[in-house]
Amino acid sequence: MKSSGWGLAWGAAGLLAIATTARAEAGQRMEVKRVSVRVENYGTTPLQVRVLAQLMASRIFASIGVKIEWRPRADARNVIEVRLRRDTPEEFLPGALGYANPFEISAPRVYVLYDRVLATNARSRLGYVLGHVIAHELAHAIERSDGHAREGVLKARWAPRDLAQMEIEPLGFTDSDAALIRAGVSAY
Repeated sequence: MKSSGWGLAWGAAGLLAIATTARAEAGQRMEVKRVSVRVENYGTTPLQVRVLAQLMASRIFASIGVKIEWRPRADARNVIEVRLRRDTPEEFLPGALGYANPFEISAPRVYVLYDRVLATNARSRLGYVLGHVIAHELAHAIERSDGHAREGVLKARWAPRDLAQMEIEPLGFTDSDAALIRAGVSAY
């Protein structure tokens, strides 16, 4: 049987996500909190990009003791919905790769401006960047805040070195953002 190599890559990435969760649980002795997320409008996004993006977002949150439970449908209660948008008007939130509505009374939605993610010239690391954008916007929704950090996942604008770093080691949350996220997850 011939293998494309993707099965091995996804298996390794899955083990990495599990190991990261275990390290967060064991090393920091924190209770693992859970949040349910559904991604809509993946459309023509390649499967390997989708899987890698979800693994990256999961790994980023696992590092602070939060497990993302990816849902195929939004029929469950308290699910944060992530929508990928294409054809973003140039004048709409210039320079932004995504946005969230953290102050929405009902379950918040997160929007990823996928066409702009593609335009970051990060094609070889698209899944990594997409995963970070999803994590960034989910953090806003969970914190119920539109604030940004000076460094890491919640930085307002990532520099080219940040984009390159994403492929080597995920950007992290600041201690204060990690605390806000862990407290905010209780609402879900």
